[in-house]
Amino acid sequence: MSASGTDSATIGPPNFFVPFMLLLSPDLMPASVSVNDFFGNRGMVAYGRLAAFSIVCSTPVILLYVLLSRRLGAGFAPGGVVKG
Repeated sequence: MSASGTDSATIGPPNFFVPFMLLLSPDLMPASVSVNDFFGNRGMVAYGRLAAFSIVCSTPVILLYVLLSRRLGAGFAPGGVVKG
């Protein structure tokens, strides 16, 4: 087994299991744990609430990417290269 395979297996689960087990207040739970509340018993899923929660949580990340990609993208453009 490669090192990258074991790294990906050990990095992911603590983002869900540790807060899920240790935090008692729902107000302190991160978004990765709060998503679990939208999945009910017997496979029932609140799709409307899940979609709204996903949009609210992803909007700041998308806006930050759009704003930073414009600034950082100009620095990587081929026209900005100086030959020496």
